[in-house]
Amino acid sequence: MHAHVFAEDALRKLYGVNVPRLTRNQPEFYDAGRRIAMIDERGVSVQVLSVTPGNFCYAVPPEAGTAISQTQNDAIHAMVTDNPDRFIGSATVPLQDSEAALQELDRAARAPLNPSMTRPRRSACP
Repeated sequence: MHAHVFAEDALRKLYGVNVPRLTRNQPEFYDAGRRIAMIDERGVSVQVLSVTPGNFCYAVPPEAGTAISQTQNDAIHAMVTDNPDRFIGSATVPLQDSEAALQELDRAARAPLNPSMTRPRRSACP
């Protein structure tokens, strides 16, 4: 089963101190321990973690997109590393810069995260 996550550090990079209330009120969205408790309640043994489609951030400048992708991938990698029997990770890449996207895909593959998940249309971010 796949599930969306979003890293607290990436939230701060995107929103500063104004993290969306919906996300703040759902800690299982970014807290591995809370997520495991939630999936245990639902009888789910393993989740594939991926970035929320609205946070691919293709509309931001390339440098910001790269930093956000790296932060999100690092957070997913940490969740997977700390809980390898419960999570599988799927990477995101900054498609607004093809060279940066290839570099991030290579970096994610060494993590190891699964191949990139992308969205065919532009995704806006604040």
